[in-house]
Amino acid sequence: MRFPLKTIYPAIAGLAIPSISSGAETTSFDNQVTPVLEEYCIGCHGPEKQKNDFRIDTLDRDFINGRDTETWHDMLDVLNLGDMPPEDEPQPTEAERQAIVDWITTKMVHAIDEKRSTGGQGVLRRLTRYEYNNTMIELL
Repeated sequence: MRFPLKTIYPAIAGLAIPSISSGAETTSFDNQVTPVLEEYCIGCHGPEKQKNDFRIDTLDRDFINGRDTETWHDMLDVLNLGDMPPEDEPQPTEAERQAIVDWITTKMVHAIDEKRSTGGQGVLRRLTRYEYNNTMIELL
């Protein structure tokens, strides 16, 4: 069976896009989020000191299958409210704060979409008792 090149090239491009986007997410985290967390957060929530038994450096960045999605959500709430860092500590600029908020929000939206997705599979639903009885009556 021969496939025209017009169908093969888009398929190859479609397979390459997810790997490109995941690399961009890592770059965004490493370049924009990590420096801000290290400067303003790791001092109180890092390996040497853990206020409220909370460590940022050990949080799982996998929002889909990871164990720390709720913690990231709590962190997003604290950042949006301006509760962290405390007022007596150095504060990130609005752009730095927004970079973290945007990264967490983007990852959460992606995780929600991924969890809701059926992966292209049709979802079979079960018949209610009433529907099952009517189906059996019609078949017999």
